[in-house]
Amino acid sequence: MNACRGLFSLLSIGLTAGCVPHETKQIGATDTLANIPAIQDAGREQDRSSIPALITQLDSDDSAVRFYAISSLQKLTNQTLGYRYYEDADTRRPAVTRWKNWLAAQPPVAPK
Repeated sequence: MNACRGLFSLLSIGLTAGCVPHETKQIGATDTLANIPAIQDAGREQDRSSIPALITQLDSDDSAVRFYAISSLQKLTNQTLGYRYYEDADTRRPAVTRWKNWLAAQPPVAPK
């Protein structure tokens, strides 16, 4: 059912574009229309300073947000650490913990 909700979110992006005011495009924005494009930009632009915010998005209630977050993380790091966006929160938790541990072991990255 969560995968369907995420698909609905993706469809609604196209259907509501231009119909409602939007937040500023940024990772973690409440508005999916602002959040997902920012997540995509991070991966496309190789913005490693966005990795902590992307890891936070792995816990999103929205499966589409989780999908784009792990996709960008994979582009930035060439790994998934076993994370699967479509699994339930309890099943995803160990992989999210692996991501947090991975991040703690990395040197700091200057903002882009």
